[in-house]
Amino acid sequence: MKKYSNQGKHLSFSLLIAIVLLVNLSPIISIDTVQNHQFSAAIGSEMADPEEIMQDVYQYLWDGEYGGVFTEMNNELLVTDNSKALTNLLQLGRANFYLYEETNNSQYLTQAEALMDYIKYYQVVQGGYISTLDRTFTQIIAPYVSFNLMSPLVSYYTEMYFYTRNNTYLDTARTIQRFIEEYFYDRINGGYYKHLDSNNQPYTNFYRVVGGYSYYLRCLLDLYETTNESAYLEKGGSVLNETIEIAWDWELGYFYPYIDNTNQPVTAIDIFYVGEQLSLARTLLNYAKYHCKEYYENLALLIVAKVFEHGINAEGYVIHSFSPDGTIDKADTFVSRQYHALNVLEILKETHPLTQTQREFLNTKNTLLSNFQLQTTKLYFRTANDPTIIPWVNCGVIMALKPQLSDKPPPNTVIISGFSWLGIIGVIWIIRLSKRRKRKDLER
Repeated sequence: MKKYSNQGKHLSFSLLIAIVLLVNLSPIISIDTVQNHQFSAAIGSEMADPEEIMQDVYQYLWDGEYGGVFTEMNNELLVTDNSKALTNLLQLGRANFYLYEETNNSQYLTQAEALMDYIKYYQVVQGGYISTLDRTFTQIIAPYVSFNLMSPLVSYYTEMYFYTRNNTYLDTARTIQRFIEEYFYDRINGGYYKHLDSNNQPYTNFYRVVGGYSYYLRCLLDLYETTNESAYLEKGGSVLNETIEIAWDWELGYFYPYIDNTNQPVTAIDIFYVGEQLSLARTLLNYAKYHCKEYYENLALLIVAKVFEHGINAEGYVIHSFSPDGTIDKADTFVSRQYHALNVLEILKETHPLTQTQREFLNTKNTLLSNFQLQTTKLYFRTANDPTIIPWVNCGVIMALKPQLSDKPPPNTVIISGFSWLGIIGVIWIIRLSKRRKRKDLER
């Protein structure tokens, strides 16, 4: 009887050790039934899934007959402009790169690469790329070769090289960047023309849009970060510093929106265009990572402060534009302005404390953006008052959502940690010990 009691104590003690290992140290088995690419939800109503938005872009806006994406459709999902704008293809490429990086799903890289089959139609014999073609890619709708489009082309081919390491793409990016310097740069007055004609001759009757410089500065930074060739960073820094010197209004604390053909600011027009200013603020923050950190960051902070002082309406949306005294110039709430602001705050929060208003704006982005969404699809309107659906707008929303992949495993994956293995071994040891004790008791 005494021996049986000791065996019971020994067994109870062993069982206690196993329970501690199994329960307190870690779970034995964790079975997850989440999707492979579940995105984290921001504070807001319903979680927006960037992959679903991309699916709807291809389902509704992609031309299944001729390829490419339509320029726009209405809220009944009827195409209202079947021309093909190059800017839509380039933004679609960026969104595909973005999702490929976040999900590692090769489908997105394949889709991005396939866009080259259509981009080639926009190139004219003289080397530039025009902005808009008809549905069949055979008729020119807008004959301009635009500074604002050539720069994103450089970024597109640079990213293609980054993900594929195909030198042909990098060569193309370099060629387009040299084209920009050769034909868009004004060698007499400095600065860059807004448009060329199809023979690479500049149009001199257009003001140069300062916000458009952010695209060129971005592509130079893309080339530098991909090739590590300092010449691109030095060029970008030079262009940025020249732009600040010419176009920055030190009294008002933001960029003049236009430069004339003598490369001087158009002071008669000093409207604060929120989208363009935020793009420039983002450019300043990106270049601040490499040099002139405090200087560039301070200028960006002035722009952001202006936006949240005068550019937010009573409902909490970023408006289109306002005058220097804060009077609203255009009250439309474009969805693109919302995600420009979100993108800048995402960068800014890494190095600077945000104000309470800025934190609230960032934390409610899901609700903020969902109010622009067509309820029957995952697509987004252009503005709250204009239910036009445009491809580049939806691609911008995809990249503004900042998807964060769940660290959970694929569906029905079994996880067994090191501590759990100890627990399992403990249980097996107890069972075997129990059987051995029982067998000895029977023998007696």
